[in-house]
Amino acid sequence: MSQPENNILKGVLAFILCAGEGTRIQEYHKDSPKPLLGLKAENNRSILELLLTRLFQQGVPKIIIAKGYQKEKIEEFIVQFRRNNGLSSDQLTAIYAGLWKLGPLFSFLSVLEDKSVILKNKHLLIIPGDTIFEVEILRQIFKAFIPHLTQLTEQPLIFYRKIKARILLKKHKRALNKVEKLISVALIEESPSNVEFKGIIQENLKNYNLNDIIYQIIPFFILNLDFIEIIREYLSDDLVRTFRQAINHSIKDNVPIHAVEIITDSDFYDIDTKLDLEQYEKLKRIGQ
Repeated sequence: MSQPENNILKGVLAFILCAGEGTRIQEYHKDSPKPLLGLKAENNRSILELLLTRLFQQGVPKIIIAKGYQKEKIEEFIVQFRRNNGLSSDQLTAIYAGLWKLGPLFSFLSVLEDKSVILKNKHLLIIPGDTIFEVEILRQIFKAFIPHLTQLTEQPLIFYRKIKARILLKKHKRALNKVEKLISVALIEESPSNVEFKGIIQENLKNYNLNDIIYQIIPFFILNLDFIEIIREYLSDDLVRTFRQAINHSIKDNVPIHAVEIITDSDFYDIDTKLDLEQYEKLKRIGQ
C-alpha cells in the first residue's frame, strides 16, 4: 500500500480495538468478529478493511490491532491484508488483549503490556474497530491534530463536531422507533476567547429537539504516555472502567484535556446494532 510521505506522523502509533464480542449484532457475524463484518454497500469489504485502508492512506506508519473474541479470524485477516497491500508486520500487527472481556479500555491496556509494543516518544491513536469513518472526516481529523502534536506531550486530545439534532434524528429515524439510541456528547462551554471541555456524557438522542445543537464526540482519541499512567492509577483504585469515565475523572482532577472541533459535512457510523448496519447500507445505496 502506497503511503504519502509524512514525517510528522512518524511518532504516531494507532490502536484499533477489535477484541469485543459484538453481541448486539452477532446474528450478522456468527462466524467472525464484528470488525470483519462484510458490507454489501462497500463491495463486501469489512469494517476493519475500510478503516485500515483509510488510516494508511492518511500516512499512519504503524497500526496495532487488539484482538480477543475469535482472535484467530482477526489474525488470518491481518496476514491476508498485509500480503495484499505489501505491508510488513512492523507496519501492521495484531496482539491478543488478555482482559478483552472487561471492555475496550482493558483491551487497550492489555495490549500495552506486550513486550513488542514500544511506546517511547509515541502519540497513541485509539480507534474502535466497529466504526466506519468516511474518508473526508478522517482527513479533517488528521489535519486538525497535526498542529497539536507538540502539545500532545502535555495533554491528550478528543474530537467533536457541532451538528444539528435534526440531522441525527433523521439519520437514526428508523432505529429511534425501535430502540434507545445513545450518543456520546462533549460538554463544552464556549466564550468569545475560549472553548472549555468539561467532559463526556451519554444521551438518548430522543431527548433532543430538532433545533438543538449537539457537540457530538467523534470516537477517535489521542492519548499521551502520562495520561496512560493516570488511567492505570485510576484502575488500581477501582475508580474507572471505561475511556469515558477515565476522561471525566481526570477532568475532575484538573488534568488538562484538549477538545478539538472538526468542521466537516462528512460522517462516521457506529455499527452497534443490526439497525445501524441496515441504516448504513441504505444510506450508501441512495448515495448519502
